[in-house]
Amino acid sequence: MTAANGQFDQGVPSSAIDQNDPDRLMVVDTGLYVTSNGGKDWQCGHAHPAENGKEQSGLYHSSDGGEHWTLLARKGPEHFGAFLSPTHPGWIYMTLTEDAPGAGLWLSRDYGATWKPMSGLPFANAQRITFDSANPDQIYVTTFGGSVWRGSDE
Repeated sequence: MTAANGQFDQGVPSSAIDQNDPDRLMVVDTGLYVTSNGGKDWQCGHAHPAENGKEQSGLYHSSDGGEHWTLLARKGPEHFGAFLSPTHPGWIYMTLTEDAPGAGLWLSRDYGATWKPMSGLPFANAQRITFDSANPDQIYVTTFGGSVWRGSDE
């Protein structure tokens, strides 16, 4: 998949299909991109809400296709990603970039209302999370250094 400006050439980190309109797809890379015609044309959305005219890092939620945003968490200077548990409704894992202060992996069990750092991990940062389809209590976490860690989803 490639956007008009080529931003998707290295892969697509996060995407969502509108449940009410299968031709509407939203992709988050270095910004939010939206298509309403199955990927023929793309428009840039507003992935980074501004506060006082300055873009802010954090984890945001939109329930209206990106028109308005609500801050769910800001735990460091830069956030890398959010990953939704396929087996635990409301569970969100949030990863921070390298050099983040404190924990690099956070978990919310209430749709982002509260957050708990995942402590005791053998690494200081987390890049991506994937879920084990054969064992829903297992997750795999990759780090920016290229390591892969397997552990409990809690």
